[in-house]
Amino acid sequence: MAIKIPFKDKVIECDTVEEAERMLEILRRQDTAEGGTPARPEADKQHELEVLSGNWTSSVKRFLDPLKGWTPQLFHSLIERLGADQLTILGILVTQGRATDVELRTALKVDKNQALAGVISGISKQAAALDIVARAVFGIENHRRAGELTKIYFAAEEFRRMARSMNWPSQ
Repeated sequence: MAIKIPFKDKVIECDTVEEAERMLEILRRQDTAEGGTPARPEADKQHELEVLSGNWTSSVKRFLDPLKGWTPQLFHSLIERLGADQLTILGILVTQGRATDVELRTALKVDKNQALAGVISGISKQAAALDIVARAVFGIENHRRAGELTKIYFAAEEFRRMARSMNWPSQ
């Protein structure tokens, strides 16, 4: 399968990922030499190659391995993207470590898990926009007792550690 690299008004075809990688590097150097923007970070380059070649193994690996490198900048970038209800949920999870669906619904003043799921989904979407897997922010466990399902939400340990170091949520 040919790997197609769009460049200006042309498309360059390469036969292998290695060839495409070399070509991207040459094109970036040429673009920079002509006064373009400097080369992007290595992670962007790798992601671009994955997309062009149809090889998603690294993306899958990234999904399976939650983010371990929270930085203050990344933490703030996520927090700034979130709405009031999303911040409320994360604030509870960071403060308490874990909470049931009932506790979170009570805090949000909603009756059903469907409404809670919408808020949780918003956290996941905002994290994904920053290339952060949701599991790097929070997790969900399902427990059944006497046939009744209870969902327990918890803050991911690295996220919680970063939040505490940033004194978030402020009291």
